[in-house]
Amino acid sequence: MIRVISVWLALTPLLALAGSSTAIDSLKRQTPELMKKGGVPGLAVAAVLDGRLAWTGAFGVTHAETKRPVAEDTVFEAASLSKPVFAYLCMKLADRGQLDLDKPLAEILDYPRLAHEPRYRRITPRMALSHQTGLPNWGGDKLELQFDPGQRFSYSGEGYVLLQRTVEKITGQGLDALARREVFDPLGMKHSHFGWRDDYEKLAATGHNPGGAPQTKNRPDANAAATLHTTAADYGRFLAAFLSGAGLSKASQRAMVTPAVRVKPWNNDVENAAEIEDNLAWGLGWGLETGRGGEPADIFWHWGDNGVFKAFVIGDIKTKRGLVYFTNGTEGLAIVEPMIAPLIAGKRWSTGYLGYERYDRKGRDQRLAAERLMAEGRYLAAAEQYQAAQKHYPDSDNLRRREGWARVLGKAEREPATIPGSLMAAYAGTYGPRKLTVEGDALHYQRGEGTKYRLIPASETLFLLDGLDWFRIEIARDDAGKPLKIVGHYLNGNRDESPRDPDQ
Repeated sequence: MIRVISVWLALTPLLALAGSSTAIDSLKRQTPELMKKGGVPGLAVAAVLDGRLAWTGAFGVTHAETKRPVAEDTVFEAASLSKPVFAYLCMKLADRGQLDLDKPLAEILDYPRLAHEPRYRRITPRMALSHQTGLPNWGGDKLELQFDPGQRFSYSGEGYVLLQRTVEKITGQGLDALARREVFDPLGMKHSHFGWRDDYEKLAATGHNPGGAPQTKNRPDANAAATLHTTAADYGRFLAAFLSGAGLSKASQRAMVTPAVRVKPWNNDVENAAEIEDNLAWGLGWGLETGRGGEPADIFWHWGDNGVFKAFVIGDIKTKRGLVYFTNGTEGLAIVEPMIAPLIAGKRWSTGYLGYERYDRKGRDQRLAAERLMAEGRYLAAAEQYQAAQKHYPDSDNLRRREGWARVLGKAEREPATIPGSLMAAYAGTYGPRKLTVEGDALHYQRGEGTKYRLIPASETLFLLDGLDWFRIEIARDDAGKPLKIVGHYLNGNRDESPRDPDQ
């Protein structure tokens, strides 16, 4: 299903009109086939031309079982596409003198999660917006800096949350009230919200796992880094506003696309890593495609990945063209390059930086077969498929890591370790945002108000989560065997820690 919600002005030059028509026609024609090849259940897209929202398209289904079609008002999880919207809000406050980009946040906000860390007092809004805080992407109640603030780039959702809390204190308003006042209402983004709204029960698309099965909807609280819910048309309006400079001073628009820090490729499997590093930087809220000079970039971009939701946005300041699309499947970024090519042509360093597997890459069929088998709980069969995929890419750390995880899962399912009841009782308790409980004959894990998972013991200290194949926990103990903290291990190689609450 495709809807055209805007037309070009009659005074648009004929040559530009012809080029625009070709780009939109290409998107209409290629998107269904790309979705089929990529394994994407549903997709919504918006195109901006000459700084105006020119077209939106809706394809596929919101739910694989109900077959409800994606529509113009279908709401998607924007994931990290939340960050540019929040950055735009912050720059509006900076334009009015309410936010000093270079004033340490600690002079405004006492942040208990960093009270133990004196280096926190150096962090500024500019560092948070350009990912130079030294904070992890996500952490527990007690955060640890990975390096001195301002030293280098390290992508951090926690940095945005810290800035969110500071801005909320400055203005005396919560994030969504601020976003509605500064962004959503002025730009006509009527379906957008940081967090969950009751009407999303009907409007929101459902995410789908690698096997294509619908997943439970998330209903998160407001978080500046990750919980924006929106439509393609709404986000297209935001993109058009930024491209045309609406709502910001010229200096603030320029600052957002001026390199603040260089970046390195996202993972070890990325090809042409040196060239990517030479051509990518980060501004304030946006990733940038730029050379080594400090001049503003023409091309800005961001990606979103909440697991079962994937999204991408890109724009060209010079031509005032841009595109954003949202998907409700894990493979949504496999088609990013051909999706953006009709509007933003040429080699894109941003997509290379991310390192997502292309829909037409060799070995992808085996990798997808492995993902489906993992979703079905057939872990050892999945390991064999991951191993087959490695024949095409023998140096892939990602595939090797996935194979290893699948084999550990399979062994634990077939030969689970035995955990005495007394040890389970000793482990039970609160670890910052995480909690372990004993229910029946098994330990269960829960983070915040999220889903509760039964733990499958691989050893006395290593546990797999029943139904979650990309995460596992380790319980670190002292010499006497007393539990000290939960260490979370992620499939991408990342880890985080949550110390046990001291009163337990």
